Amino acid sequence: MWRQVLRGYVVVLFMMLLALGGTPGLATGAAGDVAVDVDDWFVPLGLPDVVATLQALEWSWTEFDGEAELESMRVVYQLVGPADIAGQETTKIHLTVDGGLWKIWLHPDGAVAQAEIEGELMPQMFADMVVGPMLTGLFWPFSMVQAYGVEQVITHGDPGWDVRSTDTRMAMIGDLKVPVTYLEVATSGQPYLDAGQRMELLWGIADFGAFQMLVEWQVTDVSVDEVSTFRILVERVIPR
Repeated sequence: MWRQVLRGYVVVLFMMLLALGGTPGLATGAAGDVAVDVDDWFVPLGLPDVVATLQALEWSWTEFDGEAELESMRVVYQLVGPADIAGQETTKIHLTVDGGLWKIWLHPDGAVAQAEIEGELMPQMFADMVVGPMLTGLFWPFSMVQAYGVEQVITHGDPGWDVRSTDTRMAMIGDLKVPVTYLEVATSGQPYLDAGQRMELLWGIADFGAFQMLVEWQVTDVSVDEVSTFRILVERVIPR
C-alpha cells in the first residue's frame, strides 16, 4: 500500500513536468480581435479554492502518441462536509484518484488534519510531508492555466498567443448544460517556446453563471520533441 501511494506521487510529479516545459513569464498586450467575456474567472489552484467554491469536480488527463492513448489519470473531488477530528473542526472531502478512494480532512487553512488513502490511515507525519504535496500536485493543470495567463489571452489578447477561431455552443459538463466557448490558439517562439518551435491547442471556457473556468486544454499539434500531445478535460462541476 505504501509503495502504491508513493508511486502515485511520482506519477503526479512526472505529469507536472509535462506541463509545457515549466512556468513561463507572462506577456502583455493585445493580439487579435477575439475576446471572451469574463465576469468572475475561477482557477482552482488547490483544495482551499475548490472547497470554497465547488461541491464536486471531476477531471481527467490523457497523454497521446498520435491517436493512441499512452497514459491517463482521473480525479474526482466530492465535498462531504464538516467533521470533528480530535476536538477540532475540519472539512472532510473525498478524492477518487484512478479508482482509489482518498478520505481527507482539512483544517480551515487547508492543511491536512488526517488522511486515509485506500482504506489505510496515514501517520500524521506522512500526511504533513507527503499527502499535502500530493494534493497540490493533483491540481497542477489549473496551476498551468494560471501560469500561462489564459484569462489575459481570452479577454484582452497576448502577443505570445494567436487566437485563430472561436465557437460557442451549449455543452454538458456533468449534469449541467452550460455555454462553452472553444478557442483554437497557437504559440510559437518566445516567450513560451524556443525559436522555430510551435504549438497548437484547443481551449474550452465554460460559463457557470457565478464564474467562468477552463474546462478543456488539448494540445493538438506540437513541434517540440519532448512535449507529447495531451488533453485535460473537466467532466463534472457542481458549484456550492
